[in-house]
Amino acid sequence: MDILDSVLGLDIKNILNNANPKYEAWLLQFHTPAEDVDIFKLVSIDVTRDYEDNFGDELLVSVVIPGGDWMFKLYPHLDHLEATLYKFSSTKNSAERLIPSKASWSHRYVASVIKPPAMAVEQNTKNESTEKNLNITQLLTIDVQLIPTTIDQLRMMTVGGVFRNTSCDDLIKSMLTLHSGKVEISSEMMPLGVNMIPVDNLEKREHFVIPQGTRVVDVPGYIHKKCGGVYSTGFSYYFQDDYWFVYPTYNTERFNTTDKIMTIINVPSRRLPGNEKSFITEGSHTIILATGDTKFTDVSEPQLLNMGNGLRFSDANKYMESFVDISDNKAVVSRGKNNSEFVTLNRPNGLNNAALSSERISSNAKFELSKLAARDGVMISLSWENSDMSLIYPGMPVKFRFLKDDVLKEVEGVILKAHHYVQMVGDGLLNNRYISTTNFAIFVKRQVFKGL
Repeated sequence: MDILDSVLGLDIKNILNNANPKYEAWLLQFHTPAEDVDIFKLVSIDVTRDYEDNFGDELLVSVVIPGGDWMFKLYPHLDHLEATLYKFSSTKNSAERLIPSKASWSHRYVASVIKPPAMAVEQNTKNESTEKNLNITQLLTIDVQLIPTTIDQLRMMTVGGVFRNTSCDDLIKSMLTLHSGKVEISSEMMPLGVNMIPVDNLEKREHFVIPQGTRVVDVPGYIHKKCGGVYSTGFSYYFQDDYWFVYPTYNTERFNTTDKIMTIINVPSRRLPGNEKSFITEGSHTIILATGDTKFTDVSEPQLLNMGNGLRFSDANKYMESFVDISDNKAVVSRGKNNSEFVTLNRPNGLNNAALSSERISSNAKFELSKLAARDGVMISLSWENSDMSLIYPGMPVKFRFLKDDVLKEVEGVILKAHHYVQMVGDGLLNNRYISTTNFAIFVKRQVFKGL
């Protein structure tokens, strides 16, 4: 059965008939202590967002710049280089001039050139190396890493101390808010706050001890690992769109309790290739067409066999309170009373591998359960053509819909990783039309997916 004639056809036709094609253009401008420097052309933007293991974007751009501007204007200021990235909501007229003041979005970054060419040393031109001659005879393509100013400054800040009578969520929010407010940046680019999913650990602790010299960006992870834990289904935090997002990494059950959600319709890769209408947003719900290749990866079985589908550790609190029962001049130790033992799912053959935790003695059940949550899932990798990267945020709940033997199947999951790539359409350097492609991976429960 053709997918347009299936039960998914109604949603697909709704997107094809009602969605507005997305046309966009991009521009980059460098800033040195001496002046602003325009480039000749922005070739591509590569954004890697690892919502599972990182706390910020890896953003690379490739630009074309005249040789004279590079050698005389940029190269002397590589240690103090910044750049502003501009986005334009473009029309089909790809030859229109891009003016920064008319951009629909812009952001300023710290710029780090990757492998900068030293033209004064290389001397690969036959003419005299003046700014004018080099601008006429040479166009250089350089790769630049762009680092958000907030992240660039926060990663160098350290903190430490004893924080009393508070909870893990209040401490994380206050730490990120307080120190993010200390960055030296223009007021319109200041971090806007912390978006935090309600925590599993509601305990108010007498004190949190953060070692002196701990980086501010490492504090949330330290609290999860060393101070009682935050969520029992993994813990991640990520800075994006001027907000800190704090969320349970592997919680796949938030689709019906979250405002901003996404539904993914899996379309055969050669059925609608390069379709300009690939998504529609209705309120806070976005429906997209995954028209590229889709891949399924299940490494959970080897992980469960080698690392265990359960774990055991001694409860540290019992050592201080009631580790032994004394009666008739005997000290009796109870395994069930003093140990914490968990099994995420029972093996079909009845042989469960509840291995000892690397922390033999611990009171942090949330952190230990997070290890099991990471093993209890499979990854689905998708490709979204003509995408809009602003619609995906860290820890976003999604629903994946597909056909199996002409029967509709759907499973809920969470986005773990996203890779956005923006490139020019066509080969002409005077072209201002760009398209975006997003490849991302979603995490779904192993047993839920196997039961479909």
